[in-house]
Parts: sequence; structure tokens; C-alpha cells
Amino acid sequence: MDLYSINCIHVGNRNALYSIPPEYGHEFELLANRFFPTKPANCPAFLRHKVTMISPNILEQNAIPYNKITQEKGEFIITFPFGYHGGYNNGFNIAEAINFASPRWVEYGIKASLCHCRKDSVKICMDTFIKLYFNSVS
Repeated sequence: MDLYSINCIHVGNRNALYSIPPEYGHEFELLANRFFPTKPANCPAFLRHKVTMISPNILEQNAIPYNKITQEKGEFIITFPFGYHGGYNNGFNIAEAINFASPRWVEYGIKASLCHCRKDSVKICMDTFIKLYFNSVS
């Protein structure tokens, strides 16, 4: 649902994280669709399955900017709506990640692509957020 997330390593080894700026989210989706042409036919939101990684070299070849971040114990990282990201642990650690929303997120939540092929896929009914957001804006 393109929520924000906050990530923290409490104990242990660092994480390597790659992230794409939200303004390049659509370009990244198009690239992923080209690299995995059978996936969108099965699920248009296949990137939400969190099993697909694309090399930073391929991102560079396709002019999609990315950030590489090394997260150490005790550090927090916040990811933004529609900012695709992925990474890996550099050993054992105890880490925590939590998704959250803010008023700025509502427009992203409305536009978020949803996975319909998995029963456990995150789906948030946006009706309440829309009523709250648009009543407070007008």
C-alpha cells in the first residue's frame, strides 16, 4: 500500500539497503515488467510479493537512480511511499520494521497497486482516510 516504514537494528550485524526515489517508482515498475514479462500477467502487483531483486547495475543502465545505504546497529532508516527498496543482512541481527501512515500518505494509498493473487496481501480500506483527508483539506 506504499506506506512509510521505519527500520531499526537493535543488535547485531549491519544491513545493506538499496532504495529508489519515489519519483522513479513508475520507471522501476516498467523496468521490472520488461525483465519479468510473465509476472505481470499473473499479478500486476508482483513486486509486492517481495521476491524480486534487480541489480543496481541494471538500474544504472536504465537511468534509474538509487541509493545504497549501510545501516548499523542503533540506526533508524525511514522509507517513503512508493520508494521501492530492498536489501539484505550482513550476518545475524535483531531488526524491526514498522509501516505507518501520515496525511501525506493518503494520496499514495489511494493510487497503490494491489495484489489480488495472495490472500495475505496487505489491503487497507481507504474510505476512512479519504473522508478524513478530504474533509480536512476542504
